[in-house]
Amino acid sequence: MTSSMAEDRVLERIKGGSSSPLFLVAGELVLAESSGQRIAAALASPLGAQVQTYRRPADLREIFADLRTYSLFGSAKVILVIESAVLSDRSAAAVLIDQAAEALPLVEGAELRSREREAAGRLLQVLRLFDADGSSASSREILQTLPGWVFEGGSAPGSKRKKRRRPKKQVETLIEQLEALLDLARRENLRGWAETDAADLGTVLKDGFPEGHFLVLCEAAVASDHPVVKSLKKADCLVEVAAVTVDQRGNWSGVNDLVAELESETKCGIDRDAVEELVRRTLKQEPGWGKGARSARADTTTRFAAEFRKLSLVAADGRITAALVRDAVKDRGEEDLLAILDAVGAGRSDEALSRLRRKIDGAEDPMSERLGFFSQMATFCRHLAAISGMAQATGMPLNERNYNRFKSDLASQLQGPVPGTEVSLLAGLHPYRLHRAYLAASRFSSAELRRLPAVVLETEMRLKGESANPDAALAHLVTWLSVATTH
Repeated sequence: MTSSMAEDRVLERIKGGSSSPLFLVAGELVLAESSGQRIAAALASPLGAQVQTYRRPADLREIFADLRTYSLFGSAKVILVIESAVLSDRSAAAVLIDQAAEALPLVEGAELRSREREAAGRLLQVLRLFDADGSSASSREILQTLPGWVFEGGSAPGSKRKKRRRPKKQVETLIEQLEALLDLARRENLRGWAETDAADLGTVLKDGFPEGHFLVLCEAAVASDHPVVKSLKKADCLVEVAAVTVDQRGNWSGVNDLVAELESETKCGIDRDAVEELVRRTLKQEPGWGKGARSARADTTTRFAAEFRKLSLVAADGRITAALVRDAVKDRGEEDLLAILDAVGAGRSDEALSRLRRKIDGAEDPMSERLGFFSQMATFCRHLAAISGMAQATGMPLNERNYNRFKSDLASQLQGPVPGTEVSLLAGLHPYRLHRAYLAASRFSSAELRRLPAVVLETEMRLKGESANPDAALAHLVTWLSVATTH
């Protein structure tokens, strides 16, 4: 089912009088916000209510309280929350279990003390999140319905430290202790509660808000295995819009959905080559290496939308052209580091310098971008030196241009230990990146490779205070490497 079909079905249900206290729209934030606004308006319109919007709230507690108490003063209220990040990972349930575990093991006795009651409340809230609190099964059977990761440990919200996972034996012991806690909690008819936004959302799904009060969440990213997300999907209250992503070849997907939404909103069309130019000047991907597509940074898709709206106001004949994009939009788009390294390795200094200038000019923090680029260049230089040394030590040729033959015949030799040691200088480097560095190393003379560490050190010193022009220092390094590879 497409996102538009899912939204249409939700809107049709609302129009027919069948609704829910909570809706979630997930995906590219520009699209999610537009969809969320339509859903919120559909909820508010028949009630004569206004839609109140919150962006990036610190938490949802005041919003929950507002919706629960507003009925004392008014008959209807709809709140639209944009990017709360409350469902961005599944750790909420694991954190609640960690909090419950702090009161374990139970002290012998037939009653729960205050601390143990608090722990029981958190355990019962986890069961509510997974829709297991109404089960008539035994406590052991109920706990066994929860996913294993719930018991392995979580990180507190806002914490950057990753909590160490409990080993299997500790998990088994914890489940036994939680079983005893759950037995007592059920005997005393306790109700789950916990002071977390995710837990409150689970409660809303169960108990709702006062009649005529609704919450619509618009999120750029949600964890598909989060229990609240699963419950919303099961209740047909989840609309998933397209995400804007880029593959390893630099091909963007999801942009057409974004463009279609903006064309509908502004009543202004855009040429195909103008879309490509606007993408090139605005969109950047989330950082990181690895296989698979990566999401576009949310701030850059927001900029894409903002530039589109601005261009629509000045477009002649209601159509945005590539020439208009080039004239009106500053180029702050993605610049591929590997493309710069390839240009350096191939001796194309003009291209390498042009790409470097674009990379720094498009950065929000030029100094951080310079240092990050230098770090990557220094790593590239270390790879060049290591490849040259391994080739000399093993007698390996440095002229194999066919990637498949290089990968099958030479890569493992380069990534093996240095002869006479157990140390590998190139272990873990992706074969494609290794091959690009291998080809670049083949173009250096022995004298240039011996000088390479000194050139890198000189650049680092100039970047860190010995030069009033750090861009010139980087340009000198790129030029020296490019010229060296032409020999």
